[in-house]
Amino acid sequence: FGNKFLTGGYLVSLSNFTLDGGNGPEDYLVALSSSGDVVVYQGTDPNSVPAAFSIVGVWNIGHLPTGRRQAANSGGDLYILCSQGVVSVTQILKGVDPGIVPAYITGKITPLVRLDIASKGTQLGWSLTNHAAESMLILTVPDGGEDYTTYRQYVMDTTTRAWTRFLGVPMHCIAVWKNSLYMGCP
Repeated sequence: FGNKFLTGGYLVSLSNFTLDGGNGPEDYLVALSSSGDVVVYQGTDPNSVPAAFSIVGVWNIGHLPTGRRQAANSGGDLYILCSQGVVSVTQILKGVDPGIVPAYITGKITPLVRLDIASKGTQLGWSLTNHAAESMLILTVPDGGEDYTTYRQYVMDTTTRAWTRFLGVPMHCIAVWKNSLYMGCP
C-alpha cells in the first residue's frame, strides 16, 4: 500500500465497509495509513478477476493518534478516528470535505476531542469500538497515570447520536465479545 499513501506513513489497518449493510454489491476495502491517508477499494477477489477490483479514491483526513484500533464499523458505516475527530467513510465517499467539522460525527464535541488528541496523540491507548448490543460507539483516550480520576472515554449513543463521557473508569483497552464489553485495566 506504500505507494498509495500519498502523504506517507505505514499501514495501520484494513477494514471492510459496505454502504448497503452487507446485503449487496456495495462492498469496500479501506486501507488506513498512520498519516491519515484513506484508500478505498471496491470489487471482488483481486486474484480471480484483477480488473474487477480497483481504487475508488484516496483521501487524507489528518494524522491518526498512536495505535491500530482507529476504525470501527457501526450501522452500515465505517468510522475513523483522526486528529480532527471521528469521520464517517460514507460522508467521504459522498464528497463531503474531510477537512470540515460537519463531516465528523464528533462535531458536537470537536474541541474536546481535538484537545485530547493534540495533547495525548502520541500515547498508546486510543481506540474506537462499536458495542452494538448497547448502541454505543466508544472512543477511549489514553489514561493520565495512577490517578483514576483522569480516565475518560467519549461515548456516542448510535441511535440518537448524542455524546456523553465516562469519567474515572480505568479502561486501558476494550473489546466486544459475544455482545459483551470487556475492558483491560492497568
